[in-house]
Formats: sequence, structure tokens, C-alpha cells
Amino acid sequence: MARGITLSSLQDKKLEYMGKKAVVRAVNEATQELFIEREGHHMFMRPFVDLLEEIKKGKITIIQELAKAPSMQGATSEQLLEINRREKYFYAMLAKKYPTKDVERLVEDIQREANDTIGYARSTLCKDFKKFKRDGYSAAPQVLNNKRNRDAGLTQDVDDLVWEYLYKHHLKENGKSVAATQRLLAMNYEELGYEGNAPCAKTLMRRARSLGPYEYDRLRYGESYAKNKYKQKLEKYDITIPLDRVELDMAHFNVGIVKFVNGKKYYRGTVSMALVFDVGTASLLGYAIQVGKNKEASSYVVASIHHAINRKPDPTYIQHGCMRLAVMDAGTAYRSAMTKSLLQKIQGVFETTEVRKPCSKGFVENFVNRLRLEFFQGLEGYCGPFDPSRYSEANIKKDAKYAFEQFHQKFTNYVRDYHNSQLKRLHGLTPNEAWIKGTEVYPVLEPSDIPELRKYRGLEIDVTYNIKYGTTYDYQYFNSPELKAMYAEYCIATEKDFMPLTLLVDLNDASSVSVVVPRIVSPNPDEIVLLSIPNTNRSAFGKSFNELSVIEGRCEVLDGATTFLEDHNLSGYRSTPKHGDLIDITHSQDSDLSEDEVNTEIDEIINSAGVDFKAEEQLDDEELKSSDEQTNKHFDDAENKKLGVSVDD
Repeated sequence: MARGITLSSLQDKKLEYMGKKAVVRAVNEATQELFIEREGHHMFMRPFVDLLEEIKKGKITIIQELAKAPSMQGATSEQLLEINRREKYFYAMLAKKYPTKDVERLVEDIQREANDTIGYARSTLCKDFKKFKRDGYSAAPQVLNNKRNRDAGLTQDVDDLVWEYLYKHHLKENGKSVAATQRLLAMNYEELGYEGNAPCAKTLMRRARSLGPYEYDRLRYGESYAKNKYKQKLEKYDITIPLDRVELDMAHFNVGIVKFVNGKKYYRGTVSMALVFDVGTASLLGYAIQVGKNKEASSYVVASIHHAINRKPDPTYIQHGCMRLAVMDAGTAYRSAMTKSLLQKIQGVFETTEVRKPCSKGFVENFVNRLRLEFFQGLEGYCGPFDPSRYSEANIKKDAKYAFEQFHQKFTNYVRDYHNSQLKRLHGLTPNEAWIKGTEVYPVLEPSDIPELRKYRGLEIDVTYNIKYGTTYDYQYFNSPELKAMYAEYCIATEKDFMPLTLLVDLNDASSVSVVVPRIVSPNPDEIVLLSIPNTNRSAFGKSFNELSVIEGRCEVLDGATTFLEDHNLSGYRSTPKHGDLIDITHSQDSDLSEDEVNTEIDEIINSAGVDFKAEEQLDDEELKSSDEQTNKHFDDAENKKLGVSVDD
């Protein structure tokens, strides 16, 4: 659980003090004073109460130091292949309700599909699967012999015996305690032919707890008890502690997005959203909007985390900061190495929920339900939740109405309205009020090197560098003088005439990619070092790869007139805004800015929110005529009931 700010916790903390870097050099517990060294100034003393007041007013920000990014390039190619090979089996088991029940058939299926000639013995696979879950759903520690991978030194037959006694005596309803189970094991240990002392009770407990809290309680006390206990645990988060528990989810919505190029209407795909939801304050901490196929892409997950931790250009969107615990499912986008690397970089702990247990992250699931009913249900072109009997991509294309700028304009206004709506779970506070109240006691930690974090992009692509055109992804070319110089250095060091590279791609941003510097020419071989490489096509600035495919004619052309361009209520989504004026992301909120500054601010808003491209039209505000009182009443009732659970379209 997060802890409030104390005098001792500020020792050696780095600060942003009135726009300049500073560090707390010493604290005096007796007099409740701090000694601060500010960049370009002499050391000075501040009373603790005065410092707290300046933190509340936003004059001082506590900086979160980034962790060193461990380099996987220290692993051999054989080790990387072995990690990938094992994880194919582990994630297939993770998708099963009873993963160890039919292991032989699962092994046969994976061997056939992956053309794996090595295979996996049943007992070894089950043992490694338990290590995989214990090590944060990663096979790397067991392959690379990570020190965190604790081993009790038990042989395989003794380990199997321990599990046999646990399931027989402890892991069942009304079962014996761990101590009693250990005594039974010790009594029969020598009779069974084993030498030495029997495993102790702590070893048995570690084995039992490796199943996870939900599975452990299910076996010990029954499934209904485990479900109720876990749901009650989540419902305790009706307190306003920001960033203590953050839930991540990807949701898909059956609404089509179009693009007009040279008078032709192109269909770009349906909308998916990567959401980052702060549980303590019921705030949407960040998001990224994906347009295309309904597939989870790590690029958008990484973009949503960036949006969550960074300050927003919109001053009314106050939620931001480094999360302490990120709870997510085992989807491909969330278990990707780049997603985990980014969370480790900001020193956040991540927890993967069990398969088919949506209540494990019930708050973000409930927010997805709210989005469907309160925002999407009244949106023109929305075809409703996924229904196999009625679903048709042709219907979605036919009903597609909005361009991406228009859709994002409406969603921006909805988020603003939601953050200013009173919630019963927050005892009548709005998410914004809960955030302000919470950050007064639990200050926000900001990352120390935001430009470095922006180099972390979600999609990993293996390519080869060519001296003539650089490197490519999705028909786009990327090159720079730094990359050319690195190529020359690499060729001298390896005596090769080519250079393999790993690209990190953000599908929202085609203007540049990141390149992982090869270990042999890296200034820090034990860390991940990234270079940002620009697109040689200057017109790609501010555009996504999806949009460029439309402009360059690689998308489907749809029939239909551009009637929606005559719509004048593009910046609204409801009849009357609950609080304040509607936001228009195509206009600056500051009238004193110059035209260049206004354009820069618009670019920052679009890029930071996972937006594909900049708005081309200035949009006028006009109130819609429909009423949404029934929708609001639905959610007032829902807040007092159990958490809603949604199934993605």
C-alpha cells in the first residue's frame, strides 16, 4: 500500500523546485527541517510543513528516478530461442482452466504447430510452469538463471512428493494446516526411502502460495468463497489514494472510422482503446486509441502508459504520474517484453491476473461497461456489442460516419465530463476532486527523463540496415547520420557488410522509430540503449502508419457522400454538458499564445493522447437535442451494486 509523504522519506529525493532541479541533501528529524541544494543556488533550509504546502500548490514536484533498463542482448541467441520456445507452452497452459489436466495432448499440439523437435516432459513442464507464474509470467529467469529464481534444492521426485501431500492434506476444503501436513510428510519421509530431513513447513507454504491467492483460496475454501473474498478485497478501494493500484485493459468497439483523401472516402477500421484506470480516484489516467483490426497491439499499450505517466497539455486533465502497481491480463500486448520493460523502467510493479477472471481487474472492466452505455451507445455509427448472429463488417463500414479527429474530439469531451461527475463510490466526490485530495497526502512521482521514455515503443521488428535507404517498416524508410555512423562502426567491429537491427515502432507515430543499439557498439553494453531515427518522408510527421496507408492508396475505398462534414455539433457528445464548457482540441485554451505555439500545443495534445493525426478542420460547438437522463440513472444505480464485468467485443 502506498504511504504518505514523511520527513525521512524525502532523504536524497530529487525534486523539481520552482522549475529547477534540486535534491534533498539532509533531513533533521528533531527540528523537522530539510536542507535542499537547488541547481545553480547555494544549499538552503526549509521547514517540513512549508515544503508540504509547496508540494500541494504544485511549486515542488518529486521526481521518480528511472531504473536502468536491463539488456537482453547479454543472452545468447540459443537462450532467447529457448525462452520463446518455453513461453509457447506456458501461455497455452495459462489459457486452460485446468492447465495440468491434459498436458500430454497440449504438448503434442504445440510441438506440431511450432514444429518443435525438443518437446517437453509432462513433469518438467508442470514444474517450469509453476516457476513461470512465480517469476512474473516470464520464462527468462529460469533460462538465464536469474538470482531471483529461488530454488529450494529439492530433487524432482521430492518436489512431486511435496505437491502430493499438499493436494492430499492441505489444498482441499477443511484440509489440514501446513504444519500438520509437514508433520505427516516427515513421519513417512524415511519410510518412503528418502534420505536426510524432510522439507520444512516454509518450503511447503512457498509451494502452496505459488498457485496464486485466488487458486489457493479456491482449493482451501471453495470457489464461491474465493470469488466473494477477492471481490471484497477490490471493493476496499473506495479511498482516494492515487496511483497505488492502476488497472490496464484493451477494449474493442464496433464503430467504424473513415478518412477522406482527394474527395474519396476510405474505411480505416474499427476502434479499440488501451485504457489505464486509476482505482483509488476512479480516474482515467491515460489511454491510446487504435484504429484498424481488433487485435491487441503492444504499441498502443505502451502509448497508453506514456499518456498516463506524463503531464497532459490540457490543464484540465490533471491525472498523471508513475504508478506503483499495474494490474493487467495475460494478453499478448500486456505480456510483451517492451510493455514490461517500460513498467520496470519507471520502477512500477506489475501483476498479471488469472485467465477468465475479469473480476480480478473489475474497476477497469466496469469503466468499459460505462463507456459502452454512456458514450458509445449514443454515438452515430456504433453497431452495439459483439453479437455473432448480427455482426457484420459490412454493416460497420456502411454505418461508419466519423473521421478520427471527430471521434477523438467527442471522446475528449466525454473524459472531461466524466472527471467532473460525482460518483457514489467516491462518497460524492468527482474523480478530479478525489485526485486533488489524494495528491495532497500522497504526492505524484514524475519520471526524471521523459525524452528517454518516449523512445520506448511497443512493437519490436527485426530488420537489416542498408546504407542506401536505411531501414524500412510498412513501406516507410528511416535513416539518420547517427545510424550511418553506427553502421560503419559495426562493420569495422564485426567485419561484416550488413547490420541486423531491432526496431521499436509506435503505430500511432510514423514520423520516427527507435533502434536498439547493438551490444558490440553500445556505449553501455549491459543496458538497453536506444536511438530515435526519423522518417525520410517529411509528410509523415504527425501521422500514423494506418493513415499513411490510406493516403498512399493501400486501404479500401467506400461509396458514400461526405454528409457528416456538414455536422456542426462535432465537439459534443451529450445534450447538455454536466460541468463547464466543452473542450475543442482544435483550439488553444490560452489566447495569449502565438500561432506557432498554438500549433505546437495541438501537436502535443494529439501525440500525447495516442491520436493518429492532427485535425484539419476547425469544429463548431452546438448542443445535441437528445437526453441522457436514463443513462445517468443507470450508472447511479450501478455504483451501489457489484462491480460490472464486460466482455470485449
